[in-house]
Amino acid sequence: MAEIPMVTALRRHAKERPDASAVTVDGLTVTFAELDERTEVIGHALAREGIGPGDRVTIALPNSHAFMAAVIATLKLGATPQPVAARLPRVERADIIELADPKFVIGADPRDHPGRRCITDLAELCVAPHNEPLPRLPLR
Repeated sequence: MAEIPMVTALRRHAKERPDASAVTVDGLTVTFAELDERTEVIGHALAREGIGPGDRVTIALPNSHAFMAAVIATLKLGATPQPVAARLPRVERADIIELADPKFVIGADPRDHPGRRCITDLAELCVAPHNEPLPRLPLR
């Protein structure tokens, strides 16, 4: 069986079965088309923040649609998502972030991580509509 990267699979499902359920959390379902579009918007916002191939993005959001979208948007940019538990004590999260040295942190109070670009939630990225899809990166 051939391996298909998650981003490629998402885009394929969004095209072939746009109204099919992609993620359900707390009884709320997001379709493949909705997830693909949301990750494009977030990906463009992250790209405006300077995130690109090889960068690390720490994601400290609770299990949610936003968490999934942040992970997939990061992958679409060729960056590496680093999930950490949202309930992690601040001191432990700070130690992990210090060690990992991510370029961007999602789901953390900027006051907890001086000198790092942090946002508490995705709404802070001022996500705006985009005119074109994110570039397709070569498979690694």
